[in-house]
Amino acid sequence: MDIIGKLQEEIRDKSTPDQDACWIWNRYVDPSGYGSFRLIDRTEDVKEFFPNNNRSILAHKASYLVFRGDIADKQVVMHRCNKRHCVNPNHLYIGTALDVAAKGIRQGQRLNKKKYCNKSDDVKNDIRARLLAGQSFTSIGKRYGMSATSISCYGAALERQRGCKLVQRRS
Repeated sequence: MDIIGKLQEEIRDKSTPDQDACWIWNRYVDPSGYGSFRLIDRTEDVKEFFPNNNRSILAHKASYLVFRGDIADKQVVMHRCNKRHCVNPNHLYIGTALDVAAKGIRQGQRLNKKKYCNKSDDVKNDIRARLLAGQSFTSIGKRYGMSATSISCYGAALERQRGCKLVQRRS
C-alpha cells in the first residue's frame, strides 16, 4: 500500500461515523473543537507529505490533503457540516478567510462576541445586516469611518490568526 493509502486508512481508523455521515475524530481535539493529527515520530515519507513539517496538523486539513489533494496558499479547509472535529472528506471544501468570515456571519456566530469593540449594539447590528446583505467591507467601513480590514476583522475572528481589534480610522 502506498503512503496515501496508509494515511487514508489511518484517518478512517481514528474516526467514527455518526448519524450525519460525519467522521468524528477520536484522537486529540483542541479547546476550539478541531482534531489534531500528530506528525511526531512519523517516518520521513509521512512528514514530507504534509506542508511545513510541523509537529501536528489539523485533522480535517490532513484529511483534505490525503483524500482530495493540495491546498493553495491563502486557502483554508472548511466544513459543510459545521462540525469542527469531522474529517469526512465529502464534508470538506476549500475557501478563503473571507469565506470563513461570511459563513460565521450568516450563522450568527461572530459579531457580538468581541469584547474589545467600541461600537454600540445598534452599530454592530447595522454592520452585521449590511454584511449579510452583501455590502463590501470598503463601503461599510466608509460609512463608519473604519478601514475595510477593521470591518473584515470585526465580521469574523479569522481562523487561526491572532485577533484584530476594531480600530477607528484616524483622519
